[in-house]
Amino acid sequence: MGQARAAGERPFLIPAAHDLYLRVLRGELTDPSDSPEREQLLAVKLLAPDAERPGHYMALNVSSALRGWQSDLYTMAATALTEARSVEAALQPLVTAWAHTQAGQAVTSGVEVVRGYEEIERRISLITASCTVEALTAHPTGPRSPAVLARSYERDMPLLRRGAKMRTIYLPSVRTDAPTARWAQTMGEQGVQIRTSSDFARVIIIDYHTVITSLLHRSAAVVEPDPTNAAMIITNPLLVFHWLAGFERDWGRAKPWDGTIAEPVPRLPLTDSEVGILRCLARGLDQDQAAAELYVSRRFVTGRLASLRAATGSGSLAQLMYWWGLNHVDYKQEMATS
Repeated sequence: MGQARAAGERPFLIPAAHDLYLRVLRGELTDPSDSPEREQLLAVKLLAPDAERPGHYMALNVSSALRGWQSDLYTMAATALTEARSVEAALQPLVTAWAHTQAGQAVTSGVEVVRGYEEIERRISLITASCTVEALTAHPTGPRSPAVLARSYERDMPLLRRGAKMRTIYLPSVRTDAPTARWAQTMGEQGVQIRTSSDFARVIIIDYHTVITSLLHRSAAVVEPDPTNAAMIITNPLLVFHWLAGFERDWGRAKPWDGTIAEPVPRLPLTDSEVGILRCLARGLDQDQAAAELYVSRRFVTGRLASLRAATGSGSLAQLMYWWGLNHVDYKQEMATS
């Protein structure tokens, strides 16, 4: 082959060279004039001067040229891999030194742990600002506060103006919340696709190569971010692929929402036993402790909670507690006087 090609150069013939080769092969043109296509065919050994007819050319065996071309590419690949390993070995001491200077952070194999609400928000903003293709987000919490929605506008609108796409998943409870519905309508007008589902993972995925998720990514107990929370920023390709597959699975079973406000879930009559169980949980007791205090079995508590979750469409115990606080006056009064 004789000529090294720069990385990224397309390893195939330009259309004019392709056509010229076929014409020479068929004998339609044996004395092509000087041109880029003729020079390319000569360089890749698909064309050679005809020794018996000066000024004329003949087509050469494509298979032989292909083997030579592949040999060159394999050599280049081996050289690049060797160089990549050398660069990694040379810079590893600096990577280690940098990691040790990052208080509260750990960097290992494409997974970085970031702690503290303000730092997490800062990193999310920086990563989102680089989005040019698509942002995928999933928020397993209830209706979002005006402050959180305002930050969402500030962060997401520039992304959309750059031409990037966006898909997001929320819990079904946002369908009855006016501020979140207005947000959904506004973002929908900008091309954002929004769906709701009862069970999915908390995650942000930017341009299919960076994942941001909380360490307890399926927790729906906290409506607003907890300053003590930790987040993972993932760039490891295999882990990113895992999260992408999970998001697409969750997206496929979620229901589209255009921001239309749904009727609130009707007040569900509760038995004294059910109210007692919910009050115990609201006080911070676990299910075993609630069963002991109410003199019932753990199975009874678990069964009643499962029935209530099914009746209210709650995907988790936290969502059930949120529904109870939103729809039952006795709970609100109890919390106000406790």
